[in-house]
Amino acid sequence: MTSTPGAGGPDASSPEQLRKQVEQTRERLGDTVEELAAKADVKGQAKEKTAEVRAQAQAKAAEAQEKAVHAAHVVQDKAGQAAQAIQERTPEQLRESALHVAEVGRRNPGPLIAAGVVVVLAIVLLRRRRR
Repeated sequence: MTSTPGAGGPDASSPEQLRKQVEQTRERLGDTVEELAAKADVKGQAKEKTAEVRAQAQAKAAEAQEKAVHAAHVVQDKAGQAAQAIQERTPEQLRESALHVAEVGRRNPGPLIAAGVVVVLAIVLLRRRRR
């Protein structure tokens, strides 16, 4: 393996150049060994993939939660607007009557409960007749 001087072969190099070449070769070999070890480390790859998937899932969950909170605020705003519109359109006498009925129901809920039971029974009986 001899080469002519100036051809860049081993004979043309000084001992210092040879040491540098050996050191570079060792570094490249070390890097290659590390890459091969990483490829052979299935458990490590699985852990990395698990962490990656977990991070993606957490990001999507946070995004979904953000969207849900926004949607809840939108619904709440629209419900408030609808309630305001209904209140504005409801005649004063009807509102007072509804408030009076609600107050009577709170003080004496027995008749209200009995009326609810009658309505439920009527619905059940009507459904049975249709079958």
